[in-house]
Amino acid sequence: MKKLAMVLVFMAVNARAQEVAPCRYDGDNAYLSSIGVVAEPWEENTRLFADGAVRLVVIDTEEPAFAAVHLAVLMWGKAEIGLEARVCFLVSFGSAGFYDANLAGMQTSYSPAAGLVLTVPVSRYDPALDQAVVAPLELIINRQSNTVKARLQ
Repeated sequence: MKKLAMVLVFMAVNARAQEVAPCRYDGDNAYLSSIGVVAEPWEENTRLFADGAVRLVVIDTEEPAFAAVHLAVLMWGKAEIGLEARVCFLVSFGSAGFYDANLAGMQTSYSPAAGLVLTVPVSRYDPALDQAVVAPLELIINRQSNTVKARLQ
């Protein structure tokens, strides 16, 4: 019965695929923006880019066990009045998270037209196989437009 419940939850989550949303500091998912859920050890689960202007952080909420990992992108972006402002985005797999994210296996590149491109190996639970499957998640981070786009390949 527990496995059936996990499969039903996964199917509902899987229907939406990856999702990028601004960090929230109130409401139901406020805990995802808390420093208390940064995955340990921090040295393995955070990376800096663009001379420290962009930070990628692995978030681990521990539950649900098959979808507890999210990514946070913190960056200094352009504010409406032309100054830089700190912005934060959460990247999740639907309304839940990924099974895992591996920053050690990440690839990086830069496109003047698109911005910083990060390809992060992530895994998600596949109920048909009853195991996690790995896929590359492409993140495109553009500080000029204050945007983060995600595409699971």
